[in-house]
Amino acid sequence: MMLTTFFCGAAAYAQNSDNFAGQYKLGTTLIILKPNKTFLLLDMGTLIKGNIHIDSSTGKLIPYKPKDAFVLYGRTNHFIKTGNTIHYRGPSEAPVLINYNDTSSSPNTLKPIFNQYANCIPFPTVIHNLRSSPKLYVTIKDSESVYTFENNEGYNDFVLSYIEPSTPIAELSFTILTDGASIMIKNETLHKLSSPAISEAEEKMLLGMYDRDYPETDFFYCNPAYNIFEESGVHLSQYNKVQNGNEYYFLHKTITKNDDYSNPGIIYEYKK
Repeated sequence: MMLTTFFCGAAAYAQNSDNFAGQYKLGTTLIILKPNKTFLLLDMGTLIKGNIHIDSSTGKLIPYKPKDAFVLYGRTNHFIKTGNTIHYRGPSEAPVLINYNDTSSSPNTLKPIFNQYANCIPFPTVIHNLRSSPKLYVTIKDSESVYTFENNEGYNDFVLSYIEPSTPIAELSFTILTDGASIMIKNETLHKLSSPAISEAEEKMLLGMYDRDYPETDFFYCNPAYNIFEESGVHLSQYNKVQNGNEYYFLHKTITKNDDYSNPGIIYEYKK
């Protein structure tokens, strides 16, 4: 869901910076400017989000860049009697290295999640460690930096997400025209769409899919088969929380749980 760079700076003149929020079309790209100074760019099945910087009548779209390459989520799972379990979410071709069972943080001693030239990649990818470490070390092969995650909570069930670096996206400058309902980009005047191309509900769905595909939020939700329900997401208002010591999970109020991948009857919450 990443968009290649195709934007350049823009120059124009205007006096009014009011009422810029709305939806605009630039070629095949749908530009959604939000009143809260955020934006979405949609083009050919890709999505970019970010923040808007306004200076008088000139604006700049600053694409969001993930802060970290790796995000680790954890929970307590009483079914795991020894060691821990790590569910890896990320491209199989990425040379991700972790410390598995030992406490060494040296990149030279970390081991790959996938064997080189592996032609049979399981889904979901789940690593079962017989021994657990108070720290998890993660890096990319040939990288000089190592991510260190401390397991102070004593979790034994983890989700490790690798957010693959994308092609850098150029910032997009625009000018708000005096009518307040048009903007200028690359010397082209774009008029605010009188009828939105997508609804607010569709915006929320797309943002939810983006966030579940590139998780950096405080919590990660999935069922026991690691299905994140990409299109619909998880709505905790439909669930009852069940607490069992340090472990808890959510049971759907009307749907009976089973082991099927698409069953939303039980949901686990992993904390960042």
